[in-house]
Amino acid sequence: MTVIKGEVLKTIFMTPWAPFYVMYFVTIAELIMAFIGAAYVAVHAAEAAVSFSKGLYANYAKWTQFANQIAVFELVILTLFMGWAMFTTIFSLWQASTFWEQMNMIYDEVKAYNSGLEVPLAWDDAFKGSTLCMLSGLTILIAAYSLGEVSN
Repeated sequence: MTVIKGEVLKTIFMTPWAPFYVMYFVTIAELIMAFIGAAYVAVHAAEAAVSFSKGLYANYAKWTQFANQIAVFELVILTLFMGWAMFTTIFSLWQASTFWEQMNMIYDEVKAYNSGLEVPLAWDDAFKGSTLCMLSGLTILIAAYSLGEVSN
């Protein structure tokens, strides 16, 4: 009954810790977007490299001596795509852990000094961090879609 009336959401945002909740949620959302983008690129790149009907080697082998070596270039391209996916995953994990550590430092500072601070994290700082996380996640998704479609 309280969920229908909106009491649960109202009480979550009435607490002084609400900016923390928003930052934690958006950080996890950014991680999910980065993981989805990296997986999308990895799957499409591997599918294009392993394909025997639309791969570079299947189309251009036996034309020239140089074209017979095109499988090496295909493996290099596959390595670059997989490297991008790995770099994206590592960078997004590093970014999320940095945000998480900063939130924990603010929380520990407020709890240690108990200064009567009403709002331990200002809403404008939470919105700035949330915007950066969402921008990072959406940028990764757009780049991943582009790379995945190029690899096909």
